[in-house]
Amino acid sequence: MDETAVAELRTALMSQVAKPVYILDASAFTSLRKAQGIAQTHGRHVIVTPHAGEMAKFLHEDKEKVEEDPFAAAQACASQIEAVVVMKGGHTLIVSAREEALCFEHGPVALGTSGSGDVLAGVMAGMAARGTSLIGAAAWAVYLHGEAGRKWVERNGRLGLLAREIPDELPSLMRELEMPHLG
Repeated sequence: MDETAVAELRTALMSQVAKPVYILDASAFTSLRKAQGIAQTHGRHVIVTPHAGEMAKFLHEDKEKVEEDPFAAAQACASQIEAVVVMKGGHTLIVSAREEALCFEHGPVALGTSGSGDVLAGVMAGMAARGTSLIGAAAWAVYLHGEAGRKWVERNGRLGLLAREIPDELPSLMRELEMPHLG
């Protein structure tokens, strides 16, 4: 699908729901760089999940510049589109124009596998659907995704993780985080 078709699809989807949460990755995110796309994010609940290459395309910057200071790039994006930015990389940054930034430093390189970002977006959507704030949904998703990858690597080694294996780790991680019943 070319960039124009992606932008048209994103526009159509964003106009259909009264109070949705939008989680935009890859081409859906980079298509926001057009003024109309940016205008559509204002006042909406948006999380974007770019890596350095996608952020560079969005900001019209060199990828190397984004990689030198990913926090500045994420801040610029968050301010420009009024969204929570999950800047994926060796250290995943969670940045909002209105809240403190967070950083997750423990995700293994194995999470760089194709489709892993789709799983991350799905976990974010699930958290947001449960009523978690945007920054909270992003933070919990990044944490759970990273820990799922770490647990898989502990058992299987650094290579070979398939995106479809990540969700299998999530229920046990969530159980570990439950508060014990009082009483």
